Amino acid sequence: MVYRSILVALFAIGAGYVLLTSQIVLDPWSEMDAVNSRTLPYIYGLGLMLCAFGLAWQKPQKVTFSPRLLPLTLVCLAIVVFIILLPFVGLWWSLGTLLLLNMLLMGERRLPILLGMSLGVPLAGWTLVEKLLEMVIPL
Repeated sequence: MVYRSILVALFAIGAGYVLLTSQIVLDPWSEMDAVNSRTLPYIYGLGLMLCAFGLAWQKPQKVTFSPRLLPLTLVCLAIVVFIILLPFVGLWWSLGTLLLLNMLLMGERRLPILLGMSLGVPLAGWTLVEKLLEMVIPL
């Protein structure tokens, strides 16, 4: 039952992704191109739907819950926190928070490493992307 519900959820995620992909607005000059900004998302969504549909015909094996499920769930929650923070604090602060949370989840407790990585990587990215390359990331 768990196996089938996971497959249904994956199929629904793929279908939702394809639906959202169809709402991507194209420039007038790229609407007629065979490959445009919708192509790769369509491939991803349809690929996920096909994989979930194909796995539905296989006989599921007995699924046991791994002790690694909790850390995996916490890492997924850290990614959700990153996505939620993006519009409020911007890319670089969100990235620093994501790095800090993931390092804490992996067991790192040394303060210089935690602060160095969670502040250094976003600072280096900001310097490289926004100052040296003069690109503005609109978040």
